[in-house]
Amino acid sequence: MKYLYPVLITMFFYSCNDMVSKDKFYTGDPFVSLSGDQETLTLSNDSTKEIRVEYIDSISISTPVDKPLTVTLKVDSTSYGKVGVDYEVQTDVKIAAGSSYGYYKVIAKAINPDEISKTNLILYIDQVDQANIIPGLMGNKKNNEDRRPRLKTYLFKY
Repeated sequence: MKYLYPVLITMFFYSCNDMVSKDKFYTGDPFVSLSGDQETLTLSNDSTKEIRVEYIDSISISTPVDKPLTVTLKVDSTSYGKVGVDYEVQTDVKIAAGSSYGYYKVIAKAINPDEISKTNLILYIDQVDQANIIPGLMGNKKNNEDRRPRLKTYLFKY
């Protein structure tokens, strides 16, 4: 009898571990996400160049798909600075069929040194061109609230 309890407890924990192991991985529709939350870009001090830094960043997809995917990025309205004057960003990102990543460029121009500490570029995934792909969102969905898009902030310095 004294061996029966440890055997039953061991069997119980083993069966619980099997149930948890089966559910460890996300098995829903693929989702795309930005590579992180924040990036600091150091600009060149060379005053003869219009473009001070060209940075290549990535978007990942949780599960590669069998058709090429186009992800559209959008500049958030809370960004400080002007698109085309202070910085530029590639807004259409292609992820090849069977690939896990797509790449886009962020270009910083000659930003006024007095304004550089305030200047930032905030991006989010606006849409994808396939209905079964979920754009990167943040937070838990509660009480039928809309989820906010996951943002990526680029800060600049000399």
